Amino acid sequence: MGPASGRDSHRGKDTVRLVGSLRGEGRLAWGAREDPVAYQLDVYAGRSRVTGSGSLDGPLQALAGSGVRVGVLRLADGTEIEVALSDIDGQGAMFESRGPLPPGLAA
Repeated sequence: MGPASGRDSHRGKDTVRLVGSLRGEGRLAWGAREDPVAYQLDVYAGRSRVTGSGSLDGPLQALAGSGVRVGVLRLADGTEIEVALSDIDGQGAMFESRGPLPPGLAA
């Protein structure tokens, strides 16, 4: 959930705000594979949950042609985040978390 998905709190909806950014070297697990990636993860918090979105850079040629659009991003500290993948090419991809992020991730 990125900044464009913020909602008007005057209508009783959840407003999201950027609470932190993480960069590092990790791994993207998808199918039976696991590829090294550099990630940039922006963390957003609302009243009800913490979500994230970002980009991956790495050798993702096999992923680009696979049709797979879901994976698990393992961060440098070992934290694992299920992600929905988009804009995949041989050099990288964009992603959004598929559920709430672990508490304290961007603290």
